[in-house]
Amino acid sequence: MTQVTYPTNVPYREPRPRRDQKSGAALLGALAGLALTRHPVGALAGGFFGHAAANDEPLPLTVALQQELERAGCQMIEFYRRGPYIAEVLFDYGGSFWTLRSQAPQAEGWNVENLEDWLFGDLVYVQLPQKLQSIQKSQWNLA
Repeated sequence: MTQVTYPTNVPYREPRPRRDQKSGAALLGALAGLALTRHPVGALAGGFFGHAAANDEPLPLTVALQQELERAGCQMIEFYRRGPYIAEVLFDYGGSFWTLRSQAPQAEGWNVENLEDWLFGDLVYVQLPQKLQSIQKSQWNLA
């Protein structure tokens, strides 16, 4: 995982998964290097520079949330932003609808990317496990 820096005194949350663009960029760089130089060393150099230039862009927040909810056996119904610091998710689990809510601490130094990473990590790795445990506990008490 990519290490993300959050503002001072903000608890760490696991960031969103990153897209793997390095292999495609290396291949394009190698082809460009080969086409320009017509020599295998040019292809090698182009592949190296293509790989180095590629960035690990995060998945869009809604896509990352949907994937993680599906892994947990849930289906995301809707995603809501309630201003810059609050995110809510409506999801289906076990034939019932449930919500998750995350509120990032207001602090100096947020940018859009690290704020979305923090909200993702809080929703998926803090709020979702607590909610599923609560659901399962209440269903067990009803049985």
